[in-house]
Amino acid sequence: MTTSTEGQDLTAPAPPADPGSEAAEPLTGEASTEATAPAAPRLRGARRRIAVRAGSVLVAMAIGAAGGLVELHVVHDGKDGGTASAASASASPTAPSYGAKSDGSHFGDLKDLLAPVPGGDSLGPDDAPWGSNTDLTPSQVLTAETSGIDGLTSKQRAAVKKLLTAERIRGAALRTYDLGGQAAEIMLLQANQKSVKFDKEFDAGFAAGTNLYRTGPAIPGHPSEHCMLPPTTPGDKLDSMECEVSVGDLLVDMHVDGPAPLDTSEAMDLLKQQLDRIAIPDQQI
Repeated sequence: MTTSTEGQDLTAPAPPADPGSEAAEPLTGEASTEATAPAAPRLRGARRRIAVRAGSVLVAMAIGAAGGLVELHVVHDGKDGGTASAASASASPTAPSYGAKSDGSHFGDLKDLLAPVPGGDSLGPDDAPWGSNTDLTPSQVLTAETSGIDGLTSKQRAAVKKLLTAERIRGAALRTYDLGGQAAEIMLLQANQKSVKFDKEFDAGFAAGTNLYRTGPAIPGHPSEHCMLPPTTPGDKLDSMECEVSVGDLLVDMHVDGPAPLDTSEAMDLLKQQLDRIAIPDQQI
């Protein structure tokens, strides 16, 4: 996608062909609008993740417009979300119904790839409007991502939609967890592998560049990467934590809310279980 300073032209060229993968599902689906009253502490993990994805595109476009000569594009890696692998994996009675392949693609139902609720715990509060144990179609994800761009010009809206469509989103799934006084949510988003990696690196760089977040615990299996904690002020009763990591074609986002100061031990155990569940064979994630 090429940007220019004249008239803020943000028109994107058609994405390059991605051999061997299906076309992304068009923007025709509607996200569920049935809201449920969330329990305290209120979860906002999935909504934040989807808003940040769309926001990242807008920020990148703004940077490109300011620079005048910045080219933004999605490079297809020839690997779709791995949905076609599910059928071949189930052909053998001994083959698992979900998991990861050595090329980084995951197969099976995304809800099966989510970490199960730990023993002794239960599902957490609903993340309205999607509930506490939900999967989203590509159309629902794209609809949610583009719901906040109505203020842009038609060319800008088209550019955002084209870039998001080029990521070949395969879907998303979320699950919330009651961790004994803390509310946690894990969301998995499956898309083009290079897009997933870019998303994660962009968000991490943006957070580091703003210098607003406190450094949280190291992400299991990724000693150089850390979770983030938002700024707090004396007397705050609630705290939160955000952890994000890319594993092949999956973007893993965990959000935790709880009393301040936040005890992160149980949440990090949950994150480790999640990363172990989707680990790529023969790779140390």
